[in-house]
Amino acid sequence: MPKITATYEMTAWSENTVRDLPPPQKCTNVVAPGNFSGAMQGEGSSFYLLNYVTEKTGFFTGYTCFKGKIGTKQGSFVLADDGKFDEAGAYTKWTIIKASGSGDLSGISGTGGFSATEGMKVTFDLNYKLPE
Repeated sequence: MPKITATYEMTAWSENTVRDLPPPQKCTNVVAPGNFSGAMQGEGSSFYLLNYVTEKTGFFTGYTCFKGKIGTKQGSFVLADDGKFDEAGAYTKWTIIKASGSGDLSGISGTGGFSATEGMKVTFDLNYKLPE
């Protein structure tokens, strides 16, 4: 299974409270468009649901949609995010959603993730497999 390293930089972060909980807890949703560069090149959009346990710690789940290319293969697919955040950064595990691939990336499968310690730019690893 090939492993690639690339970068995803979110260009905006729109976060809205969806449920007030006893402070400091809260539940929010996020829409964050961005761009992929390096071994994955293209556009992205992340959609998260965050559960704050304290003002600076919590958990999130969501999806990141990718449209672009890996090497010479052009297409799109969706990554499921499962992560947590704290004062030091954000950490997620990605799983490519089965049957979400299109174009040359049809049938793609795999896993990956990132540890982010600086703002809205992350470097990640992705192990993937394409049908032969």
